[in-house]
Amino acid sequence: DDEVTRIWRRLMLAEACRVKEAVYFEDETAFLMSPGGSTSGGPSRPGSRSVALTRARLREILDEHGFYHSLAAALEEVLAQGHVAASDVEDVLLVGGSTLLPGFFPWFEERFERRRVRAWQPFEAVAYGAACFASDRMGALDFIVHDYAFVTHDPKTGEAQHTIIVPRGTRFPTSPELWRRQLVPTCALGEPESLFKLLICEVSRADGDERRFVWDAAGDLHKVGGTSGDSQVVVPLNAASPTLGYLDPPHSPRDHRPRLEIAFGVSAERWLIATVRDLLTHRELMRERPVVRLV
Repeated sequence: DDEVTRIWRRLMLAEACRVKEAVYFEDETAFLMSPGGSTSGGPSRPGSRSVALTRARLREILDEHGFYHSLAAALEEVLAQGHVAASDVEDVLLVGGSTLLPGFFPWFEERFERRRVRAWQPFEAVAYGAACFASDRMGALDFIVHDYAFVTHDPKTGEAQHTIIVPRGTRFPTSPELWRRQLVPTCALGEPESLFKLLICEVSRADGDERRFVWDAAGDLHKVGGTSGDSQVVVPLNAASPTLGYLDPPHSPRDHRPRLEIAFGVSAERWLIATVRDLLTHRELMRERPVVRLV
């Protein structure tokens, strides 16, 4: 185990890390390899030979070596130590580069439901935490990490619009009327509207050179920001089970006056809360009702 061998081992580990990150976003990439002998110029970067590696094959390798089995065992041990069931866990925050491995996010999503699983700065979060700990600046997280939007529809085209109701960096708890607007029901089918939905999305936006990683509604991973990432990724949070309200009497499609006054705020427990008033009947249809949990 001479010095040259140790150098090549470090080079191979670095190449493995590069390949691991590459298959996050590509179905296939090349593992670049070089012979392990010394050269007159010293070790160089891998590159003389390559081996193709697909995301599916990486998942097979992880499965063959017991990665997912160990993950399940570790989770069961943590839950047992905390004397809680999986259903008692309110939020799961994924950090660290290994959380981007194929199948990792869907594995947690299946066990905890999508609404409870979040990811934030997988590569930087550990370093941020270590820096805060070293500087003795640890404190409670009292601000919202992502942008959150309320889904409405253009009255002419019917296209979905995402209006930010809780911007990233908002300190909580907030007023129950952090955001308030008067809205006209869409009446999309040209029929009187008796139902309204409060649909909320999590929005990840590019912010300068900072890169972030986010999973979309299909469970696919996206890089947002940086030099090659998407400018924005919108993830529906409660599309499968939206908060519903009813209009009595129904709203006529010929009536273009605002019918609903909707206000959103954030509770001390990070719940997005909604208050809805019917402007026609002057009734309060909802009062600070929890809609989704924010991060």
